[in-house]
Amino acid sequence: VDRHISTGYKWFDKMLGGGLLQGGRALYTFSGPTNSGKSIVLGNIGANLIQQDCVVVVLTLEMPEMVYAKRISSKLTNINIGSLKHETDLLKQSIDQMRVKYPRSRLIIKEFPPNTISVSTVRAYLTQLVQKKKIKIDAVIVDYLTLLQAINVTGNLYGDGKAISEQLRALSYPLHFGCPFISAVQANRSAFDVDNPQINTTGESMGIAHTTDFQAAIWSTDED
Repeated sequence: VDRHISTGYKWFDKMLGGGLLQGGRALYTFSGPTNSGKSIVLGNIGANLIQQDCVVVVLTLEMPEMVYAKRISSKLTNINIGSLKHETDLLKQSIDQMRVKYPRSRLIIKEFPPNTISVSTVRAYLTQLVQKKKIKIDAVIVDYLTLLQAINVTGNLYGDGKAISEQLRALSYPLHFGCPFISAVQANRSAFDVDNPQINTTGESMGIAHTTDFQAAIWSTDED
């Protein structure tokens, strides 16, 4: 029987057949144009997992660690992100309460410069983390997939993108970390100003869409 971790969104869990596969063997990706909200969605799912007593690792190659920390802190505590620096006492109180309510939960955010690390680096970092912290990782969020390098770079966008997604998906297997990996990918130019862009708008490499277990489009309208 497959066991699942809820994404925190009932409608999304229903689409996934119950949620994220708890035992891994799965790569979930979100596709969207620049500034469509991919990082926000990734951060929100991470926050929802923390509220299920999960250990979540966020690897960011796009935004600084502190920006991610602010976004997730705001989501967890319901303190407006613009008010966090003025509400440090309330923030600390809220986090302390969460530690009591979810004693196992951990959030670890690690920033890497874009296009400087490969999946091998990710594997080495996570392995070191597990050994040093004595933890079992429940989910890994990578923001975002194509800012990683293929282990053996060929210069072919399709091949390199497919290799990165295959190598990242392999880390989700019990042989390595046995947990779901969640990431994002840029959409190509044809997805801009389009409602509900399709899978053929995946940017840089369609090999990613051919490899991932689930891909969802993210877009926003002028009204949004």
